[in-house]
Order: sequence, then structure tokens, then C-alpha cells
Amino acid sequence: MGLVTCPDCGREVSRSAMACPGCGRPMPGAVQVIEQTGKDWKVAQGVGAVGMILGVPMCFASPDAGSVLLILGLGVYAVGRVGAWWYHG
Repeated sequence: MGLVTCPDCGREVSRSAMACPGCGRPMPGAVQVIEQTGKDWKVAQGVGAVGMILGVPMCFASPDAGSVLLILGLGVYAVGRVGAWWYHG
């Protein structure tokens, strides 16, 4: 792995660096990889969070229905989190 000179500050920078650590200038030829979480996993997390949020007050009004909604919301949220982590792309 070789070094190149930053055109702005003159500091030596690794060829694989995305930016100069001295001045922050993007280095030419650097490839930036952006990993995206699929929308389906984000939707699952959102639905699960809404289920948990609605389940808490429902536990006071109707303990059976509220706890079922709370547990289902937690499960859906957990599946969304694990899926987003597992497939992160």
C-alpha cells in the first residue's frame, strides 16, 4: 500500500484512504461503500415500535389485549432489528 501526497496540505496519505486525515479533502480514486438497510426491515421496526407504544397504555385498560399487543410489537420489532442487521443491504 503506497502513499500519495495531498494536493491541498501536502501531507502523505495512504492510497486506500477516502480523505486526507490532515485537511479532510476527498482523495481521488477512493471508493466509498454505502450499506443501506432495506425498507422492509425499517417498516417492520416501525410497526413493532407502534405496537409496543400502543400496548403499554392498553395494558391498563385491558390487560390481556394490551399484553398481547405489547409482546407482538416487541417480537416484530426484534425481527426487524435482526433482519436489518443480517441483511444490511
